[in-house]
Amino acid sequence: MTLSNKITLFRVSLCPIFLALFLIPGVLYKILALLIVIFSETSDALDGYLARKRNQLTMLGKLFDPYADSIFRYTTFLCFTGYIHGGHNIVPVWMVVLIFYRDATIWFLRTISASQDFILSARISGKLKAIFQAITILLIMLLIILTEFGLNVYLNNIAYYAMLMVTLFTLISGVEYLIANWKLIKSVKR
Repeated sequence: MTLSNKITLFRVSLCPIFLALFLIPGVLYKILALLIVIFSETSDALDGYLARKRNQLTMLGKLFDPYADSIFRYTTFLCFTGYIHGGHNIVPVWMVVLIFYRDATIWFLRTISASQDFILSARISGKLKAIFQAITILLIMLLIILTEFGLNVYLNNIAYYAMLMVTLFTLISGVEYLIANWKLIKSVKR
């Protein structure tokens, strides 16, 4: 297992730690959860950089890295759906479900393609989606922390519209991915 794959594995192991910290009441635990988000997103960039720099791009890494990204981001998104402020969830479940549908479809196609010995490459729209999701997660975490400090930062409105934009962009990137890889998808042996 390469160093970049070990970093990716470590990122997956951060998911339950983030979940536990997020669910414990208190601003200190939310700050620690934010630090895990920062570490996870930084290590995501690092593992890809190391894999390319060391010329250690592997089939495992090409499949494992997007899996790790999805698992960590779903953990945060699901935590946001359970976070109630002002009597309302700050992020509706339907947004996370649509993001899941997109990612599950792409993951399914990648798995089928890998079983046929070819990899559906990532698209620039998918990379932008990941950056947009990471920024939104960081923004919402910061707003949660500020809210827990007693500041009125319009958490519900900002979280809702930020996640709405993430959901729409995620769906658009999924459609773009399908269109760009359609010929390759159709060529998969039945």
